[in-house]
Amino acid sequence: MFLDELEKVFIAENSHLRYDQDFGLYSQNIHTDSSVLHVFIAGIGMNAKTFAMPFNYIVKNHSRHLLAITLIGFGENDQQTDYSEVEQIKDASLRILRFASTKKNISKINLFGFSYGADLLCGIAEQLKEDIERQHRKIAILRMVISEININTDTAFITGRICQIGKQHDEADEADKKAEFMRELLLNKRSPKEVLDNLEYLRASYRVSWLQMERSAGDAYNHANNRISDLISFCAKNKYTWVILYSRKSLDINIRLVNLTIKEPLASHFDGISLSLIKDADSFMSTGKQKK
Repeated sequence: MFLDELEKVFIAENSHLRYDQDFGLYSQNIHTDSSVLHVFIAGIGMNAKTFAMPFNYIVKNHSRHLLAITLIGFGENDQQTDYSEVEQIKDASLRILRFASTKKNISKINLFGFSYGADLLCGIAEQLKEDIERQHRKIAILRMVISEININTDTAFITGRICQIGKQHDEADEADKKAEFMRELLLNKRSPKEVLDNLEYLRASYRVSWLQMERSAGDAYNHANNRISDLISFCAKNKYTWVILYSRKSLDINIRLVNLTIKEPLASHFDGISLSLIKDADSFMSTGKQKK
């Protein structure tokens, strides 16, 4: 597709960005002695290239170690396509640490997760801590940005419909299931922006195995009710990891934890991965300061 080729050219022409199947999308040829690595993880069907435009802005304005990973099962050449949430968490942790080992002095990691990537972020942080301890590394998980965790009714509708389409059209081929998903996702969108956001998502996810999308959507749907309680438990346990949660849903949570900030509301799901939000998140991860 034309946009896929444009994406490849954009990354290839930017000497500060590189993409490969193992690590994902990352910054290179930057003059920095920073000890901090910012890691970005997107949602179901999306990949590391989702962050190409924001990364381009960041590296042109700041000297940063940046890494965006594709969750296992969503890679263009992944052989197996029914990885569980637990397997995706373990793989993400190991790949982040493998990348960190290629840099001389990484001692702090900041994490950004969007949608399903946000769902898994606390699990990835916990797994990272275990792997760091086992490998006798001196790395701290400093700050986290959780953007559009899947607790809203419309994201629950989307993940639920992916699962239902898989069951209702069990004998249909993958292309037919994706076509039905495309039809339902674009149905009754309220604005041109929503249509464009969803078309961009469909473009990214169309290359991914339907089986993996169905497996991960099932995990997102079935665990949605536990995400906030898991987040609160994480904050209580990890008092030195500062967390911002961006959400469209008004969250009536009585929190006395100083390391969790809730910022709301976002207008739409995909605003959780907009350039302005990622710029805000990058600033917070770098400085610890939150914009008003």
